[in-house]
Amino acid sequence: MMFVYDIYGLTLGSEIECPELFSSKKQPDVFLRTRPLSEFHYEQSNYIRVEVLDSENVLVRVRDSVLILVQGNHTIWIDSRSTAPLNLIRLNALGTAMLVIMMKHGILPIHGNGILHRDKCVIFAGHSGRGKSTLAASFMKRGCPLISDDICAIKLDENNQPWVYPGVHQIKLKQDSADSLAFDLKPNNLFLKNGKYVIPMAAHLYERTPKPVQAIYSLEFHDHPEFSILPLSLVDSIIVLKEYTARFYLIDQLGLGEPHFQVCSRLANKIKVQKLRRPKDLEKLDHLVQHMLDDNLT
Repeated sequence: MMFVYDIYGLTLGSEIECPELFSSKKQPDVFLRTRPLSEFHYEQSNYIRVEVLDSENVLVRVRDSVLILVQGNHTIWIDSRSTAPLNLIRLNALGTAMLVIMMKHGILPIHGNGILHRDKCVIFAGHSGRGKSTLAASFMKRGCPLISDDICAIKLDENNQPWVYPGVHQIKLKQDSADSLAFDLKPNNLFLKNGKYVIPMAAHLYERTPKPVQAIYSLEFHDHPEFSILPLSLVDSIIVLKEYTARFYLIDQLGLGEPHFQVCSRLANKIKVQKLRRPKDLEKLDHLVQHMLDDNLT
């Protein structure tokens, strides 16, 4: 049996059921399959490692428990020998492995969270630990649905209009953020090595159609009690988009440097990219969110 889903602007035909995705009636252009990847061996590791083997094959090692092979731009193979929990396998197949597929399809994967505001997407981008998911969850509590957590898939149409395509309908939060925002953690929520829980999203909290991009905020913490929002120049905007491309180091290894730069340049010319600096504690988060909503996130 083949399950078919929409994810990141692509249609995925999967041999395993993925409840964290929306079903699709379109013809798949990417496939998720299982077989013994006996040509590869498990290694003791505490990290997720991505290895570009050659122009066609990319291997994803998830610590010592999961092996995933990305073949060409259309097939993801999961090692059927893995004894890891199925939700951990899906998390990495639909995350890191799909990220490689996106790059090969010319889709820009920004490391960030996208929320819907006034029928447009606002993206909070930044390195791990910058509070992207916490900020997005705060907007969700005020009625702004989530479009994508952790990776925002951006495509430009023939008019250079950028669109964000929905990803996996879940969000990853640490215990303090989940408690502060009143997210109900369940005993079966997947707990990650970085201290975050994977929390599934109800359908009404998650947008399932692509939306035009309104703005991208580059997140930073600072030691001041107040927050600040600073516009970036065109050059700095391109630098931010390149820096916050998820697993940016893969771009050159896959031979995609020039098309990636072109997409970043076209995107920076089309939307507003701003730097958002805020204190790390959660006490003033509500004030920040309300200020941004009052200012229409511009």
